Amino acid sequence: FYPTQAADCLHPHMSPNGLYVVFESASELTLDPNPPIGPPEAYPGRINLFWIDLTSDPLTVNRVGGIELDGDMTHASVSDNGRIAFQTDAPIDGSPATGGSDQQVYVFDLFGSTYSLISHQQGVPGTPGDRDSTLPQISSDGNFVAFQSFATNLTPEANPNLPTQSTGARRIY
Repeated sequence: FYPTQAADCLHPHMSPNGLYVVFESASELTLDPNPPIGPPEAYPGRINLFWIDLTSDPLTVNRVGGIELDGDMTHASVSDNGRIAFQTDAPIDGSPATGGSDQQVYVFDLFGSTYSLISHQQGVPGTPGDRDSTLPQISSDGNFVAFQSFATNLTPEANPNLPTQSTGARRIY
């Protein structure tokens, strides 16, 4: 796969069953080994996620969600059933802004074309946590996501006076 401007394809992750690969790039991608290279200002420099279904013939590169966000999408992992967990600092699919540059964890379902906010406030599924949640890892069956978080409102046990780093996990329904 070839970028259409000077940018790398980084942080690949393969699903445990070997069917999908997800990675990040700050460029559009093509299978053309001699792509037209655009000037740096032709692309805003946001990091997007791309995925490949290794069973497809011919291979195609797809942008996760088919949308461009006003923020970076990074640190992705992919499950055997095509769910991709990632972090971003941009609100997605109508979820409210995080009030700054806080990173939040989402899951995108490749086949349902839906997003789910995973690092949400306890009991309020559409509202992001109050601090960064990062480095998600999705289970092979796509039912759980583990991530680290500085948020103080993800569980009822969280103490807002102790902004320490913790590890969270959520079941996906």
